Amino acid sequence: MRKRNSLIAPAIPFRFAVLSVVLLCSIPVLAQTYDSLRAGWSEDSRLVIESADTLSAKDIVRKLFAQMMESYERAADSTKQVLDYEIISIVLIDEAARAYRARWIADIRFSVKPSKDSFMWWSAGNGHVSANDPWIRRKCEYYAVYEIDSTYVLYSMGTGIGWK
Repeated sequence: MRKRNSLIAPAIPFRFAVLSVVLLCSIPVLAQTYDSLRAGWSEDSRLVIESADTLSAKDIVRKLFAQMMESYERAADSTKQVLDYEIISIVLIDEAARAYRARWIADIRFSVKPSKDSFMWWSAGNGHVSANDPWIRRKCEYYAVYEIDSTYVLYSMGTGIGWK
């Protein structure tokens, strides 16, 4: 009679064990993803969906982005303060929105005139800086718009290096 090795033939089926490990390891990752998503939400960029019935998708994104930038104009933290801004273009990216389960994802090109104390914070990433111009020109950032509790919420996805 053969001797059975308990390490090779466990009591529970192998497939069940692998599935259990995968699920248990996924829970902290999913929780971390949700927390990191919440960290990128702009608390100042919210729009009740009902109030946006007559607006186009680009107009909704423009309004959310404007709300966010206006909150930077009022910022008490001088290291993030904006004196002025200008939206150059908004391009919606449908394929990315489906992949991220967002309502929309937008490539927003804009220029910003930061306060003296916030220049380093705003110049990070991209944009054109000139010695004689207080503006940072042609910045690019990607934003997602999610529907949360009957409200559109703007989420910063970053500069999107390598997206296209």
